[in-house]
Amino acid sequence: MILLLLLALVGDDEVLQQLRDKGVKVTATSAEVADCSKWTDDDFKLLAKLTKLKSLSFGPGLGDAHLPLLAGLAELESLSTNLSLITDDGVGGLAAFKNLKILKFFHPSKSFTGSGLSKLAGMDKLERLTVAGSLAFDDAGMASVCKLLRLKEFRTWHAGQTLDGVKHLK
Repeated sequence: MILLLLLALVGDDEVLQQLRDKGVKVTATSAEVADCSKWTDDDFKLLAKLTKLKSLSFGPGLGDAHLPLLAGLAELESLSTNLSLITDDGVGGLAAFKNLKILKFFHPSKSFTGSGLSKLAGMDKLERLTVAGSLAFDDAGMASVCKLLRLKEFRTWHAGQTLDGVKHLK
């Protein structure tokens, strides 16, 4: 068992170095991508080879089309985005990350209302959600958050919901 793990990590060394060459702060279990706005599909596929990643953080550029390219990150537990291009239609692509416990959206796309978050209702392990810095995140988004029944913590600030939207959080 230990030998197999070591062999897997040796194969990851090349991937880790290629990602570091792209400016990614990366270890065997975590990665911080400051800006992926100029990444190609191949860059996302390279990152997805790190199947033991537990924590992943993206700066500008992550969009709907990139999520399927990362679906192999089956052990991912924490995903944080800043200035993502993920839409209400595309947010359902995050449901592929079955072990995700923590999901954070900082300054999501200007059209992200949060209404698509209801597509994540089947994510049994999702416990913590943050949506911050989006005036488009509105009462429909709050209603969708209420469909995430396993959440233990929801945080939002600098967003566009009203008191009527907050009432959904009974």
